[in-house]
Amino acid sequence: MEINRFLCQINKHIVRTQVKNKKSKKITIVLDRLTSFPWKGLYTKLNPERKFIIRVDDYPRLDHKFDNFKRFHLLTKKYKIDYLLCVTPFEKFYGREIDFLNSEYFDFLLKEHIEFGLHGFTHQRRKDKSELLLMGIQKLRKRVLKILNMFSEYSNFRKVFIPPFNQIDYDTFIELSRHFEIVTGGPESLYLFGAYPPMILNGCAYMPSYYGFYGRSERINEFLKNRTYFNNLMPITLHWAWECKDNYENLNNLLKNFSRKTRTWKNFIETLTDHKHLKRA
Repeated sequence: MEINRFLCQINKHIVRTQVKNKKSKKITIVLDRLTSFPWKGLYTKLNPERKFIIRVDDYPRLDHKFDNFKRFHLLTKKYKIDYLLCVTPFEKFYGREIDFLNSEYFDFLLKEHIEFGLHGFTHQRRKDKSELLLMGIQKLRKRVLKILNMFSEYSNFRKVFIPPFNQIDYDTFIELSRHFEIVTGGPESLYLFGAYPPMILNGCAYMPSYYGFYGRSERINEFLKNRTYFNNLMPITLHWAWECKDNYENLNNLLKNFSRKTRTWKNFIETLTDHKHLKRA
Protein backbone atom coordinates (compact mmCIF):
# COMPACT_ATOMS: atom_id res chain seq x y z
CA MET A 1 0.00 0.00 0.00
CA GLU A 2 2.92 2.40 0.65
CA ILE A 3 4.16 1.81 -2.90
CA ASN A 4 0.66 2.46 -4.19
CA ARG A 5 0.31 5.76 -2.30
CA PHE A 6 3.74 6.86 -3.51
CA LEU A 7 2.92 6.19 -7.16
CA CYS A 8 -0.52 7.78 -6.96
CA GLN A 9 1.12 11.09 -5.99
CA ILE A 10 3.64 11.31 -8.82
CA ASN A 11 2.95 13.15 -12.03
CA LYS A 12 2.89 11.91 -15.60
CA HIS A 13 6.21 13.47 -16.55
CA ILE A 14 8.09 11.55 -13.86
CA VAL A 15 6.43 8.27 -14.83
CA ARG A 16 7.37 8.73 -18.49
CA THR A 17 10.97 9.83 -18.01
CA GLN A 18 11.68 7.24 -15.29
CA VAL A 19 15.46 7.49 -14.89
CA LYS A 20 16.34 11.17 -14.88
CA ASN A 21 16.33 11.73 -11.13
CA LYS A 22 16.30 9.93 -7.79
CA LYS A 23 12.51 9.79 -7.55
CA SER A 24 12.18 8.26 -10.97
CA LYS A 25 14.82 5.65 -10.09
CA LYS A 26 12.58 4.60 -7.21
CA ILE A 27 9.68 4.36 -9.64
CA THR A 28 11.75 2.21 -11.97
CA ILE A 29 12.43 -0.21 -9.10
CA VAL A 30 8.70 -0.40 -8.29
CA LEU A 31 7.78 -1.00 -11.94
CA ASP A 32 10.46 -3.65 -12.21
CA ARG A 33 8.94 -5.47 -9.25
CA LEU A 34 5.45 -5.26 -10.73
CA THR A 35 6.59 -6.60 -14.10
CA SER A 36 9.10 -9.15 -12.82
CA PHE A 37 7.26 -10.77 -9.92
CA PRO A 38 7.01 -14.52 -10.65
CA TRP A 39 3.23 -14.95 -10.48
CA LYS A 40 2.04 -18.48 -10.98
CA GLY A 41 -0.45 -18.46 -13.80
CA LEU A 42 -2.32 -20.03 -16.63
CA TYR A 43 0.49 -19.88 -19.12
CA THR A 44 2.88 -22.42 -17.66
CA LYS A 45 0.05 -24.55 -16.29
CA LEU A 46 -1.89 -24.89 -19.55
CA ASN A 47 0.74 -24.59 -22.24
CA PRO A 48 4.40 -23.97 -21.40
CA GLU A 49 5.20 -23.08 -25.01
CA ARG A 50 2.77 -20.15 -25.26
CA LYS A 51 3.56 -17.69 -22.52
CA PHE A 52 2.62 -14.17 -23.56
CA ILE A 53 -0.40 -12.13 -24.56
CA ILE A 54 0.25 -9.16 -26.82
CA ARG A 55 -1.81 -6.05 -27.45
CA VAL A 56 -1.23 -3.68 -30.36
CA ASP A 57 -2.53 -0.12 -29.91
CA ASP A 58 -3.91 2.53 -32.28
CA TYR A 59 -5.87 1.13 -35.20
CA PRO A 60 -6.51 2.76 -37.54
CA ARG A 61 -3.84 5.44 -37.77
CA LEU A 62 -5.06 7.72 -40.54
CA ASP A 63 -1.81 9.69 -40.51
CA HIS A 64 0.05 6.56 -41.68
CA LYS A 65 -0.15 4.64 -44.91
CA PHE A 66 -2.25 1.53 -44.53
CA ASP A 67 0.59 -0.48 -46.10
CA ASN A 68 2.64 0.25 -42.97
CA PHE A 69 0.20 -1.71 -40.88
CA LYS A 70 0.05 -4.51 -43.43
CA ARG A 71 3.83 -4.87 -43.17
CA PHE A 72 3.54 -5.02 -39.39
CA HIS A 73 0.87 -7.72 -39.66
CA LEU A 74 2.92 -9.76 -42.12
CA LEU A 75 5.76 -9.89 -39.61
CA THR A 76 3.41 -11.23 -36.93
CA LYS A 77 2.24 -13.91 -39.35
CA LYS A 78 5.82 -14.79 -40.22
CA TYR A 79 6.63 -15.52 -36.58
CA LYS A 80 3.18 -16.91 -35.70
CA ILE A 81 2.40 -14.17 -33.20
CA ASP A 82 -1.10 -13.90 -31.72
CA TYR A 83 -2.17 -10.38 -30.75
CA LEU A 84 -5.15 -8.21 -29.91
CA LEU A 85 -5.62 -5.18 -32.16
CA CYS A 86 -6.92 -2.13 -30.28
CA VAL A 87 -9.55 -0.50 -32.48
CA THR A 88 -10.87 3.06 -32.27
CA PRO A 89 -13.99 3.00 -34.48
CA PHE A 90 -14.62 6.77 -34.64
CA GLU A 91 -10.96 7.84 -34.58
CA LYS A 92 -10.46 11.62 -34.73
CA PHE A 93 -7.13 12.16 -32.95
CA TYR A 94 -4.80 11.12 -35.79
CA GLY A 95 -7.02 12.09 -38.71
CA ARG A 96 -10.55 12.59 -39.93
CA GLU A 97 -13.31 10.20 -38.88
CA ILE A 98 -14.14 7.47 -41.37
CA ASP A 99 -16.98 4.98 -41.77
CA PHE A 100 -14.98 2.26 -40.07
CA LEU A 101 -17.35 -0.66 -40.65
CA ASN A 102 -17.33 0.03 -44.37
CA SER A 103 -13.62 0.75 -44.68
CA GLU A 104 -10.63 -1.23 -45.94
CA TYR A 105 -9.30 -1.16 -42.38
CA PHE A 106 -12.22 -3.21 -41.08
CA ASP A 107 -12.32 -5.45 -44.15
CA PHE A 108 -8.66 -6.34 -43.62
CA LEU A 109 -9.21 -7.06 -39.92
CA LEU A 110 -12.02 -9.50 -40.80
CA LYS A 111 -10.21 -11.09 -43.73
CA GLU A 112 -7.12 -11.81 -41.61
CA HIS A 113 -9.19 -12.95 -38.61
CA ILE A 114 -7.38 -10.52 -36.31
CA GLU A 115 -8.70 -10.45 -32.76
CA PHE A 116 -9.72 -6.93 -31.77
CA GLY A 117 -10.91 -4.99 -28.74
CA LEU A 118 -12.20 -1.47 -28.16
CA HIS A 119 -9.60 1.30 -27.81
CA GLY A 120 -11.95 4.11 -26.86
CA PHE A 121 -14.28 5.80 -29.30
CA THR A 122 -12.53 8.80 -30.91
CA HIS A 123 -9.14 8.74 -29.09
CA GLN A 124 -9.44 12.49 -28.61
CA ARG A 125 -8.25 14.42 -25.58
CA ARG A 126 -8.38 17.97 -24.23
CA LYS A 127 -5.84 19.51 -21.88
CA ASP A 128 -4.15 16.15 -21.31
CA LYS A 129 -7.43 14.46 -20.39
CA SER A 130 -8.65 11.60 -22.55
CA GLU A 131 -12.20 11.22 -23.77
CA LEU A 132 -12.97 8.76 -20.95
CA LEU A 133 -12.16 11.32 -18.27
CA LEU A 134 -14.12 14.04 -20.06
CA MET A 135 -17.42 12.17 -20.38
CA GLY A 136 -19.77 11.26 -17.59
CA ILE A 137 -20.69 7.70 -16.62
CA GLN A 138 -24.11 7.91 -18.30
CA LYS A 139 -22.61 9.00 -21.62
CA LEU A 140 -19.92 6.34 -21.34
CA ARG A 141 -22.56 3.66 -20.78
CA LYS A 142 -24.54 4.73 -23.85
CA ARG A 143 -21.46 4.70 -26.05
CA VAL A 144 -20.30 1.32 -24.79
CA LEU A 145 -23.70 -0.26 -25.41
CA LYS A 146 -23.79 1.21 -28.91
CA ILE A 147 -20.35 -0.17 -29.77
CA LEU A 148 -21.04 -3.60 -28.26
CA ASN A 149 -24.19 -3.81 -30.36
CA MET A 150 -22.15 -2.81 -33.44
CA PHE A 151 -19.37 -5.39 -32.94
CA SER A 152 -21.14 -8.28 -31.19
CA GLU A 153 -21.87 -10.20 -34.40
CA TYR A 154 -18.17 -10.51 -35.31
CA SER A 155 -16.50 -13.66 -34.01
CA ASN A 156 -13.06 -12.05 -33.70
CA PHE A 157 -14.30 -9.25 -31.40
CA ARG A 158 -13.19 -9.64 -27.79
CA LYS A 159 -14.81 -7.89 -24.84
CA VAL A 160 -11.60 -6.07 -23.96
CA PHE A 161 -11.46 -2.31 -23.35
CA ILE A 162 -8.18 -0.46 -23.82
CA PRO A 163 -8.43 3.10 -22.42
CA PRO A 164 -6.93 5.73 -24.78
CA PHE A 165 -3.67 7.09 -23.36
CA ASN A 166 -4.09 4.45 -20.59
CA GLN A 167 -6.11 7.01 -18.66
CA ILE A 168 -8.63 5.34 -16.38
CA ASP A 169 -9.90 6.09 -12.89
CA TYR A 170 -11.80 3.93 -10.43
CA ASP A 171 -15.35 5.03 -11.33
CA THR A 172 -14.70 4.55 -15.03
CA PHE A 173 -13.25 1.09 -14.41
CA ILE A 174 -16.28 0.02 -12.39
CA GLU A 175 -18.61 1.05 -15.21
CA LEU A 176 -16.49 -0.67 -17.87
CA SER A 177 -16.26 -3.80 -15.72
CA ARG A 178 -20.01 -4.24 -16.14
CA HIS A 179 -19.63 -4.62 -19.91
CA PHE A 180 -16.17 -6.07 -20.57
CA GLU A 181 -14.25 -9.15 -19.48
CA ILE A 182 -10.90 -7.36 -19.46
CA VAL A 183 -9.93 -3.71 -19.01
CA THR A 184 -6.28 -2.83 -19.61
CA GLY A 185 -4.02 -0.14 -18.20
CA GLY A 186 -0.56 1.29 -18.75
CA PRO A 187 2.05 3.68 -17.33
CA GLU A 188 -0.42 6.57 -17.07
CA SER A 189 -2.81 4.36 -15.08
CA LEU A 190 -0.36 4.38 -12.16
CA TYR A 191 -1.17 7.93 -11.06
CA LEU A 192 -4.90 7.75 -11.88
CA PHE A 193 -5.85 4.23 -10.83
CA GLY A 194 -2.99 2.91 -8.71
CA ALA A 195 0.05 0.64 -8.81
CA TYR A 196 -1.65 -2.70 -9.22
CA PRO A 197 -0.54 -5.94 -10.86
CA PRO A 198 -3.00 -7.92 -12.98
CA MET A 199 -6.02 -8.69 -10.80
CA ILE A 200 -9.76 -9.32 -10.72
CA LEU A 201 -11.86 -6.34 -9.62
CA ASN A 202 -15.66 -6.30 -9.66
CA GLY A 203 -15.65 -9.53 -11.65
CA CYS A 204 -13.49 -8.04 -14.42
CA ALA A 205 -9.80 -8.66 -15.12
CA TYR A 206 -7.61 -5.58 -14.87
CA MET A 207 -4.58 -6.21 -17.10
CA PRO A 208 -2.08 -3.33 -16.93
CA SER A 209 1.07 -3.14 -19.05
CA TYR A 210 3.87 -1.09 -17.49
CA TYR A 211 7.25 0.08 -18.77
CA GLY A 212 9.43 -2.87 -19.59
CA PHE A 213 6.40 -4.57 -21.13
CA TYR A 214 5.18 -1.36 -22.79
CA GLY A 215 6.77 0.84 -25.45
CA ARG A 216 9.03 0.46 -28.46
CA SER A 217 10.11 -3.06 -29.35
CA GLU A 218 13.81 -2.28 -28.81
CA ARG A 219 13.24 -1.36 -25.15
CA ILE A 220 10.88 -4.28 -24.51
CA ASN A 221 13.40 -6.71 -25.95
CA GLU A 222 16.19 -5.23 -23.82
CA PHE A 223 14.02 -5.47 -20.70
CA LEU A 224 12.99 -9.08 -21.18
CA LYS A 225 16.09 -10.74 -22.51
CA ASN A 226 18.06 -10.81 -19.24
CA ARG A 227 15.20 -11.76 -16.93
CA THR A 228 14.58 -15.17 -15.45
CA TYR A 229 11.21 -14.23 -13.91
CA PHE A 230 8.51 -12.00 -15.24
CA ASN A 231 4.85 -11.41 -14.68
CA ASN A 232 3.56 -13.41 -17.61
CA LEU A 233 0.02 -12.24 -16.96
CA MET A 234 1.02 -8.73 -18.01
CA PRO A 235 0.37 -7.96 -21.69
CA ILE A 236 3.22 -6.92 -23.95
CA THR A 237 2.05 -3.63 -25.51
CA LEU A 238 3.23 -2.49 -28.94
CA HIS A 239 2.24 0.48 -31.07
CA TRP A 240 2.58 -0.61 -34.67
CA ALA A 241 3.01 2.97 -35.92
CA TRP A 242 6.00 3.50 -33.59
CA GLU A 243 7.88 0.67 -35.29
CA CYS A 244 8.01 2.17 -38.80
CA LYS A 245 10.97 4.48 -38.30
CA ASP A 246 13.68 1.81 -38.39
CA ASN A 247 11.94 -0.21 -41.10
CA TYR A 248 10.71 -2.71 -38.48
CA GLU A 249 14.22 -3.94 -37.68
CA ASN A 250 13.79 -3.89 -33.89
CA LEU A 251 10.27 -5.25 -34.18
CA ASN A 252 11.59 -8.15 -36.24
CA ASN A 253 14.12 -8.97 -33.49
CA LEU A 254 11.44 -8.85 -30.79
CA LEU A 255 8.90 -10.97 -32.66
CA LYS A 256 11.57 -13.52 -33.48
CA ASN A 257 12.02 -14.05 -29.72
CA PHE A 258 8.25 -14.38 -29.23
CA SER A 259 7.76 -16.80 -32.12
CA ARG A 260 5.18 -19.44 -31.12
CA LYS A 261 5.29 -18.15 -27.53
CA THR A 262 2.04 -16.20 -27.54
CA ARG A 263 -1.56 -17.14 -26.97
CA THR A 264 -4.84 -15.82 -28.31
CA TRP A 265 -6.94 -13.50 -26.20
CA LYS A 266 -9.91 -15.76 -26.82
CA ASN A 267 -8.04 -18.58 -25.10
CA PHE A 268 -6.95 -16.30 -22.27
CA ILE A 269 -10.50 -15.02 -21.67
CA GLU A 270 -11.93 -18.54 -21.68
CA THR A 271 -9.56 -19.56 -18.89
CA LEU A 272 -9.95 -16.43 -16.74
CA THR A 273 -12.77 -17.86 -14.63
CA ASP A 274 -10.60 -20.86 -13.70
CA HIS A 275 -7.62 -18.72 -12.78
CA LYS A 276 -7.10 -19.19 -9.03
CA HIS A 277 -3.84 -17.21 -8.89
CA LEU A 278 -5.09 -13.82 -10.10
CA LYS A 279 -5.43 -11.55 -7.09
CA ARG A 280 -9.03 -10.62 -6.23
CA ALA A 281 -9.75 -7.12 -4.96
